[in-house]
Amino acid sequence: MARGWLRDPPRAGRDAGRMVLELAKYLLEVEGWNAFIMHYHLPDALNHWLIGYLHEEHPEYSEERMEEILQVYRRGYQIMDRMVGELVSLVGEDAIVVVAADHGSMPHWKFVNLIPKLVKHGLIAYKWNPREEVFEIDWGRTKVFPYFEPPYVWVNLKFRHPHGSVDESGYDRFVEETIKALYSIRDPETGECPIALALRKVDAVFLGQWGERVGDVVYFLKPSCSCWNTPRFDRVDPSVFALSDVAPVARRPTNVTGYHSAYLPTAKIGCFEIAAPLIIAGTGVKKGYQGSKPVYLVDVAPTILYLA
Repeated sequence: MARGWLRDPPRAGRDAGRMVLELAKYLLEVEGWNAFIMHYHLPDALNHWLIGYLHEEHPEYSEERMEEILQVYRRGYQIMDRMVGELVSLVGEDAIVVVAADHGSMPHWKFVNLIPKLVKHGLIAYKWNPREEVFEIDWGRTKVFPYFEPPYVWVNLKFRHPHGSVDESGYDRFVEETIKALYSIRDPETGECPIALALRKVDAVFLGQWGERVGDVVYFLKPSCSCWNTPRFDRVDPSVFALSDVAPVARRPTNVTGYHSAYLPTAKIGCFEIAAPLIIAGTGVKKGYQGSKPVYLVDVAPTILYLA
């Protein structure tokens, strides 16, 4: 996949940037907007597909490849820089300009295999489908079920899920057993647990995890690890059970080399980190100020409204 990007530098990014600019100009002429909000995904695509090749511990790292990848990044950020510059040129000096990123990204090359440990602890059960040659989840015997992006595990509660098997009285027990199962995962090379943190939903509130869509257990992985090799938990290929708790990331089902969804906000590896920039300029904003405290994404929109 990386070679494809090298042969055809972020063409999709250029096209998307042009479309955004044309749309902004058109709406300004026709509607006369006083606020323009957009999302641009090129940085995320660059990081997912290419960032792993920039870390010397990645299995496919080489100095030659790193230089090639850096050139792609430079072209990508030049595209973004021009797009932002042209958008800013559409507004006056008193306008408020905000460039916000929702996450950074880090290289990964180890696959964390959650399912076998959940099976071993009696938390999830499968039955063999000989026709399709896959293990299918047995909901009647399954107490919890995982997801991988975002990194949650839900208790299979009867009152909440049509396939539920757990009474409300068993909730706390299965939450605690799930956390215990996650912490029992080990990297066979190092003997370390790849789980940076696993905690109850009620405790994850202080990490910005709240609401009905948050899982009953929230877990975070250590840098260099991901769950990308398990696209589904309800239909599992036999090869997943043949892998160790932690295994090299395979080319199938993904070639992704960068990851961000399962890490703590403070996670870092080398010069890569999950923390992301927030840039604000315009009327009412102190020039040249660089904050030392973290900014929460939920505070960005109210701040803009206050300044406006």
